[in-house]
Amino acid sequence: MDPTGDQRWAVEQVLALAPRPSSVAGAQPLAVPARWSGLGCDERAVWGRCSGSSSEPYDAMADHVGVACRCTCPSRVVPCKHALALLLLWARGQVPTAVAHAHPDLCVSLAWAAALIGHVELVRPWLDAAEATLTDESPPLHGWSSLRAAARNVRANSGYLGNSDRTGAIADAEEAVALEADPAFAGCAVARMTLGRVLHGAGESEAAVEVLDAVMRLPVMAKTPGILRLQAAGALACALLDTGRVAEADRLCGTTAATADTLEERWGDAAGSALTLLRIAEGRVAYERGDVEAACPLLTRAVALARVCGDVSHLVLALTALAQAELAAGDPATSAATFAEAHITAKAESTSPAATRQLHAAEVRIGRHPPPVGRPGGSRPLVEELTDREMSILRALQGQMSQREIGAAMFLSLNTVKGYTKSLYRKLDVSSREAAVQRGRLLGLI
Repeated sequence: MDPTGDQRWAVEQVLALAPRPSSVAGAQPLAVPARWSGLGCDERAVWGRCSGSSSEPYDAMADHVGVACRCTCPSRVVPCKHALALLLLWARGQVPTAVAHAHPDLCVSLAWAAALIGHVELVRPWLDAAEATLTDESPPLHGWSSLRAAARNVRANSGYLGNSDRTGAIADAEEAVALEADPAFAGCAVARMTLGRVLHGAGESEAAVEVLDAVMRLPVMAKTPGILRLQAAGALACALLDTGRVAEADRLCGTTAATADTLEERWGDAAGSALTLLRIAEGRVAYERGDVEAACPLLTRAVALARVCGDVSHLVLALTALAQAELAAGDPATSAATFAEAHITAKAESTSPAATRQLHAAEVRIGRHPPPVGRPGGSRPLVEELTDREMSILRALQGQMSQREIGAAMFLSLNTVKGYTKSLYRKLDVSSREAAVQRGRLLGLI
């Protein structure tokens, strides 16, 4: 029987999913209908609420086509004993048939589960199913005050992979933040973390640093699962590196190292969605410090994790960083092959603006590929393209507004505007406002 088909699995196939023998031992006592309420299944999913040894029942669900599981229990093992027990009940024919699409909260959970373990192709179908019946009164997911916010969050995080235009992702993330405003809920931190990650992917590194740094300081982050803190830390560390703050990124990687190592030891490649950006950041920090011997294995591992988690942009970022480290280590042939793979990957599927820019900038720095040609009669060409936000800042610099006034007009803090201006000056190779405007005009940017 094919586990990815629409036929019911055999019990042996379910047991083969157990990450360790103790998972089977824990699942067997729970695999009885009396322990469950709200049991249901359809041609794609199975779900239910388990009353176990804890005073709090746990909601478990599994996509038995994409083999994605999610449970509200605190276990970080996938599948946990509750999801394993649920699948055992389904395999034995002890779960009544129902329709998942009638339960928008279930559909959002299954979309989240699919994203978590790298089945990104399942995210949109489940979210589309949820949207069909979702209302403001729909019961929220555990840790959220709004189901609509959770749905927007999942779509922003994983529903636009393969689309280089991140406008929709940013809009969904901002809506999730607006809807999930109660700081008592973990969803408040998660929505803001997603906004920071989306901004980073769009190349808005300064804004991403501001958002993600604020997220890491929220009191509720101490209560959220470790995987979420690691995702936020990885995105923040990469954004810090993109803005030249190597020492801060190094400190952040150091504070999360033990937790990250423990998670990877337990989950292996399944930790890809949580650790890819963090491993990229660790490797980039080592490279910036001149320790290519440490950078190469870290970035090789980041590439492996990125392949599993299914985010093409993260894979391009990891390959780009690895290629530079390999060249610095004195292996130009391997570096060229890694750069070639990064190019092929980026062309085969749409990547984020940040990943594309980093690949191009890296190749320009090492001379693999000439920089873009400037306009005839203009100034020397840009080595690295300006982001949309940097273009907005450049246009604003033509006027008489101060940096504080520019920030107010764009809903940015003064420090964020200063950060964008610093990045803008670096890319334009200038040191003053007047020179930036003049060079922008020579290049035809304004």
